Amino acid sequence: MLYPRTNEFRQVFDLSGFWDLRFDAEDRGEAAGWCDGFPGGRPVAVPASWNDQFAEGQTDPGRIDDGGAKLSTELDQLHAAYPKPIILAEFGADCISGCHAVEPEMFTEEYQAKLLECTIKVIRTKQYVVGEHVWNLCDFKTSQEVKRFGGMNLKGVFTWDRKPKMAAYVLQRLWRKS
Repeated sequence: MLYPRTNEFRQVFDLSGFWDLRFDAEDRGEAAGWCDGFPGGRPVAVPASWNDQFAEGQTDPGRIDDGGAKLSTELDQLHAAYPKPIILAEFGADCISGCHAVEPEMFTEEYQAKLLECTIKVIRTKQYVVGEHVWNLCDFKTSQEVKRFGGMNLKGVFTWDRKPKMAAYVLQRLWRKS
């Protein structure tokens, strides 16, 4: 994986954090000097991934119910601050296909299925949440990292060769109810 590097010709700056953003439908922001600040902006996390903002899987590893309670509170706080419809995207858990445990443990099919079910049950209690997008449909190859077994993103509800994991059946059941 290529990453930007500082050298004698280039400086690299970390731009992540909360940015004030505003939709510019009339394309007048540059002429109006919005680069120096503008009225009516709203803070958005950059990068804007739910996993980066609300990482219950990282702050409460293995404790799905605690993560669900935190998610519920954080959604309510987010909606109170910005009373607009919300679509929750990029939620899920890594799962090694065929790995099982009596009680859901991280990286098992049971854990992935329970985390998705818990998240969706929380979402369904919030009338202002108008959509959900599980991450991800299928496992896929990505860069090698210490936390990535075999350089794979294993959050798919199907394996890389499209075999369903336990979570696929849980989603099928939940989505048929809606």
